[in-house]
Amino acid sequence: MPRFLQFRDIVIAGIEAAWPEEIVSSADIETRLQPLYERLRLPAGRLELMTGIRERRVWPSGMLPGEQSIRTGNSLLDRVGIPRDKIGLMVHGSVCRDYLEPATAAGVHHGLGLAHDCLIYDVSNACLGLLNGVLQIASAIMAGQIEAGLVLGTEQSRPLMETTIAALNRDTTLTREQIKQIGPVDILMIPIGGTTSYAGDVIAVVVADTRDHARAAAELVEVSYDVHVP
Repeated sequence: MPRFLQFRDIVIAGIEAAWPEEIVSSADIETRLQPLYERLRLPAGRLELMTGIRERRVWPSGMLPGEQSIRTGNSLLDRVGIPRDKIGLMVHGSVCRDYLEPATAAGVHHGLGLAHDCLIYDVSNACLGLLNGVLQIASAIMAGQIEAGLVLGTEQSRPLMETTIAALNRDTTLTREQIKQIGPVDILMIPIGGTTSYAGDVIAVVVADTRDHARAAAELVEVSYDVHVP
Protein backbone atom coordinates (compact mmCIF):
# COMPACT_ATOMS: atom_id res chain seq x y z
CA MET A 1 0.00 0.00 0.00
CA PRO A 2 1.39 3.48 -0.86
CA ARG A 3 2.68 5.42 2.12
CA PHE A 4 0.26 8.29 1.51
CA LEU A 5 -2.61 5.85 2.16
CA GLN A 6 -1.22 4.60 5.47
CA PHE A 7 -2.69 6.30 8.54
CA ARG A 8 -2.54 5.65 12.28
CA ASP A 9 -5.15 6.53 14.89
CA ILE A 10 -7.59 7.80 12.25
CA VAL A 11 -11.26 6.79 12.39
CA ILE A 12 -14.35 7.61 10.35
CA ALA A 13 -16.79 8.78 13.03
CA GLY A 14 -19.87 8.55 10.84
CA ILE A 15 -21.33 8.44 7.33
CA GLU A 16 -24.56 10.06 6.21
CA ALA A 17 -26.37 9.55 2.90
CA ALA A 18 -29.38 11.36 1.45
CA TRP A 19 -31.39 10.22 -1.57
CA PRO A 20 -33.63 12.39 -3.76
CA GLU A 21 -37.27 11.36 -3.58
CA GLU A 22 -38.10 12.05 -7.23
CA ILE A 23 -37.45 9.14 -9.59
CA VAL A 24 -37.06 9.65 -13.35
CA SER A 25 -37.09 6.44 -15.35
CA SER A 26 -35.57 5.97 -18.77
CA ALA A 27 -39.12 5.41 -20.03
CA ASP A 28 -40.09 8.83 -18.64
CA ILE A 29 -37.22 10.45 -20.54
CA GLU A 30 -38.22 8.67 -23.75
CA THR A 31 -41.76 10.00 -23.33
CA ARG A 32 -40.37 13.53 -23.21
CA LEU A 33 -38.22 12.71 -26.26
CA GLN A 34 -41.28 11.60 -28.24
CA PRO A 35 -40.80 14.26 -30.97
CA LEU A 36 -37.27 12.97 -31.61
CA TYR A 37 -38.26 9.31 -31.39
CA GLU A 38 -41.15 9.73 -33.81
CA ARG A 39 -39.10 11.72 -36.32
CA LEU A 40 -36.25 9.18 -36.37
CA ARG A 41 -38.49 6.14 -35.76
CA LEU A 42 -36.46 5.07 -32.74
CA PRO A 43 -37.77 2.04 -30.83
CA ALA A 44 -39.01 2.47 -27.26
CA GLY A 45 -36.64 1.07 -24.64
CA ARG A 46 -33.53 2.13 -26.53
CA LEU A 47 -32.22 4.40 -23.74
CA GLU A 48 -32.28 1.70 -21.07
CA LEU A 49 -30.83 -0.85 -23.48
CA MET A 50 -27.90 1.39 -24.45
CA THR A 51 -27.10 2.68 -20.95
CA GLY A 52 -28.22 -0.11 -18.64
CA ILE A 53 -29.96 2.54 -16.51
CA ARG A 54 -33.62 1.90 -15.64
CA GLU A 55 -34.10 4.95 -13.44
CA ARG A 56 -32.25 7.77 -11.77
CA ARG A 57 -33.06 10.12 -8.88
CA VAL A 58 -32.99 13.90 -9.12
CA TRP A 59 -33.25 16.73 -6.61
CA PRO A 60 -35.99 19.36 -6.94
CA SER A 61 -35.63 21.90 -9.73
CA GLY A 62 -33.65 24.94 -8.66
CA MET A 63 -32.06 23.27 -5.64
CA LEU A 64 -28.36 24.07 -5.27
CA PRO A 65 -25.98 21.24 -4.30
CA GLY A 66 -24.78 23.21 -1.28
CA GLU A 67 -28.31 23.37 0.15
CA GLN A 68 -28.52 19.59 0.43
CA SER A 69 -24.93 19.35 1.67
CA ILE A 70 -25.90 21.64 4.56
CA ARG A 71 -28.83 19.39 5.47
CA THR A 72 -26.71 16.25 5.22
CA GLY A 73 -23.84 17.80 7.20
CA ASN A 74 -26.09 19.02 10.00
CA SER A 75 -27.73 15.61 10.28
CA LEU A 76 -24.35 13.88 10.47
CA LEU A 77 -22.82 16.24 13.03
CA ASP A 78 -25.90 16.03 15.23
CA ARG A 79 -25.81 12.24 15.11
CA VAL A 80 -22.10 11.67 15.81
CA GLY A 81 -21.95 14.40 18.43
CA ILE A 82 -18.76 16.14 17.25
CA PRO A 83 -18.88 19.83 18.24
CA ARG A 84 -18.84 22.14 15.24
CA ASP A 85 -15.92 24.14 16.64
CA LYS A 86 -13.80 20.95 16.49
CA ILE A 87 -14.07 20.72 12.69
CA GLY A 88 -10.78 22.17 11.44
CA LEU A 89 -11.15 21.32 7.74
CA MET A 90 -14.26 20.98 5.56
CA VAL A 91 -13.99 19.75 1.97
CA HIS A 92 -16.85 19.87 -0.53
CA GLY A 93 -15.97 17.12 -2.98
CA SER A 94 -18.79 16.81 -5.51
CA VAL A 95 -18.61 17.57 -9.22
CA CYS A 96 -21.64 19.86 -9.05
CA ARG A 97 -21.20 23.31 -7.56
CA ASP A 98 -23.52 26.13 -6.59
CA TYR A 99 -21.58 28.67 -8.65
CA LEU A 100 -18.29 28.93 -10.50
CA GLU A 101 -17.12 31.01 -7.54
CA PRO A 102 -17.07 31.47 -4.61
CA ALA A 103 -16.43 27.90 -3.52
CA THR A 104 -19.53 25.91 -2.65
CA ALA A 105 -17.71 25.06 0.57
CA ALA A 106 -18.07 28.71 1.64
CA GLY A 107 -21.86 28.62 1.72
CA VAL A 108 -21.90 25.17 3.30
CA HIS A 109 -19.49 26.37 6.00
CA HIS A 110 -21.87 29.20 6.86
CA GLY A 111 -24.92 26.93 6.81
CA LEU A 112 -23.29 24.44 9.18
CA GLY A 113 -22.15 27.11 11.61
CA LEU A 114 -18.54 25.94 11.61
CA ALA A 115 -15.74 27.90 13.29
CA HIS A 116 -14.33 30.98 11.56
CA ASP A 117 -10.83 29.45 11.47
CA CYS A 118 -12.02 26.23 9.80
CA LEU A 119 -10.19 25.70 6.49
CA ILE A 120 -12.60 25.15 3.58
CA TYR A 121 -12.31 24.46 -0.15
CA ASP A 122 -13.84 22.54 -3.05
CA VAL A 123 -12.28 19.45 -4.61
CA SER A 124 -13.56 18.42 -8.05
CA ASN A 125 -12.11 15.13 -9.25
CA ALA A 126 -14.98 13.27 -10.92
CA CYS A 127 -16.16 10.40 -8.68
CA LEU A 128 -13.05 10.61 -6.49
CA GLY A 129 -13.60 14.06 -4.99
CA LEU A 130 -15.07 12.73 -1.74
CA LEU A 131 -12.30 10.17 -1.34
CA ASN A 132 -9.68 12.85 -2.00
CA GLY A 133 -11.25 14.91 0.77
CA VAL A 134 -11.08 11.98 3.19
CA LEU A 135 -7.38 11.48 2.45
CA GLN A 136 -6.59 15.18 2.83
CA ILE A 137 -8.37 15.37 6.18
CA ALA A 138 -6.65 12.21 7.43
CA SER A 139 -3.28 13.66 6.45
CA ALA A 140 -4.05 16.92 8.29
CA ILE A 141 -5.02 14.97 11.42
CA MET A 142 -1.84 12.87 11.22
CA ALA A 143 0.20 16.07 10.92
CA GLY A 144 -1.42 17.47 14.06
CA GLN A 145 -2.96 20.39 12.19
CA ILE A 146 -6.61 19.61 13.03
CA GLU A 147 -8.60 17.41 15.39
CA ALA A 148 -11.44 16.51 13.02
CA GLY A 149 -12.68 17.21 9.53
CA LEU A 150 -15.79 16.90 7.39
CA VAL A 151 -16.27 15.84 3.76
CA LEU A 152 -19.51 16.64 1.95
CA GLY A 153 -20.85 16.50 -1.58
CA THR A 154 -24.14 16.60 -3.46
CA GLU A 155 -24.68 15.85 -7.14
CA GLN A 156 -27.57 17.45 -9.04
CA SER A 157 -28.04 15.89 -12.48
CA ARG A 158 -31.39 17.53 -13.26
CA PRO A 159 -30.02 20.61 -15.12
CA LEU A 160 -27.92 18.44 -17.46
CA MET A 161 -30.84 16.08 -18.07
CA GLU A 162 -33.26 18.92 -18.78
CA THR A 163 -30.96 20.78 -21.17
CA THR A 164 -30.05 17.58 -23.01
CA ILE A 165 -33.72 16.66 -23.57
CA ALA A 166 -34.49 20.17 -24.80
CA ALA A 167 -31.49 20.21 -27.14
CA LEU A 168 -32.33 16.81 -28.65
CA ASN A 169 -35.93 17.82 -29.32
CA ARG A 170 -34.92 21.22 -30.69
CA ASP A 171 -32.27 20.03 -33.17
CA THR A 172 -34.20 18.73 -36.17
CA THR A 173 -30.99 18.01 -38.10
CA LEU A 174 -30.00 15.05 -35.91
CA THR A 175 -29.85 11.69 -37.68
CA ARG A 176 -30.08 8.13 -36.37
CA GLU A 177 -26.32 7.70 -36.83
CA GLN A 178 -25.59 10.80 -34.78
CA ILE A 179 -27.89 9.62 -32.00
CA LYS A 180 -25.87 6.40 -31.78
CA GLN A 181 -22.73 8.42 -31.13
CA ILE A 182 -24.12 10.59 -28.33
CA GLY A 183 -22.63 9.93 -24.90
CA PRO A 184 -19.21 8.84 -23.62
CA VAL A 185 -19.97 5.11 -23.82
CA ASP A 186 -22.13 3.19 -26.25
CA ILE A 187 -22.50 -0.59 -26.01
CA LEU A 188 -23.37 -2.32 -29.26
CA MET A 189 -24.16 -6.03 -29.58
CA ILE A 190 -23.08 -7.04 -33.10
CA PRO A 191 -24.26 -10.40 -34.49
CA ILE A 192 -21.95 -12.75 -36.36
CA GLY A 193 -21.40 -11.38 -39.85
CA GLY A 194 -22.70 -7.96 -38.83
CA THR A 195 -20.90 -4.64 -39.05
CA THR A 196 -21.14 -1.27 -37.38
CA SER A 197 -19.43 2.13 -37.50
CA TYR A 198 -18.51 4.57 -34.78
CA ALA A 199 -16.83 7.94 -34.46
CA GLY A 200 -14.43 8.10 -31.51
CA ASP A 201 -12.45 5.64 -29.41
CA VAL A 202 -13.55 2.02 -29.77
CA ILE A 203 -12.91 -1.06 -27.65
CA ALA A 204 -13.95 -4.42 -29.08
CA VAL A 205 -14.77 -6.99 -26.38
CA VAL A 206 -15.51 -10.67 -26.89
CA VAL A 207 -17.57 -12.40 -24.19
CA ALA A 208 -17.75 -16.20 -24.21
CA ASP A 209 -18.41 -19.11 -21.84
CA THR A 210 -15.00 -20.77 -22.37
CA ARG A 211 -11.51 -19.68 -23.34
CA ASP A 212 -11.61 -21.75 -26.53
CA HIS A 213 -14.88 -20.15 -27.59
CA ALA A 214 -13.47 -16.71 -26.83
CA ARG A 215 -10.41 -17.33 -28.99
CA ALA A 216 -12.56 -18.63 -31.85
CA ALA A 217 -14.87 -15.63 -31.60
CA ALA A 218 -11.96 -13.18 -31.44
CA GLU A 219 -10.74 -14.44 -34.80
CA LEU A 220 -14.05 -13.32 -36.33
CA VAL A 221 -13.60 -9.71 -35.18
CA GLU A 222 -12.12 -7.28 -37.68
CA VAL A 223 -11.56 -3.62 -36.79
CA SER A 224 -10.60 -1.00 -39.36
CA TYR A 225 -10.32 2.70 -38.74
CA ASP A 226 -9.51 6.04 -40.33
CA VAL A 227 -7.64 8.77 -38.47
CA HIS A 228 -9.46 12.10 -38.63
CA VAL A 229 -7.22 15.11 -38.09
CA PRO A 230 -9.09 18.22 -36.89
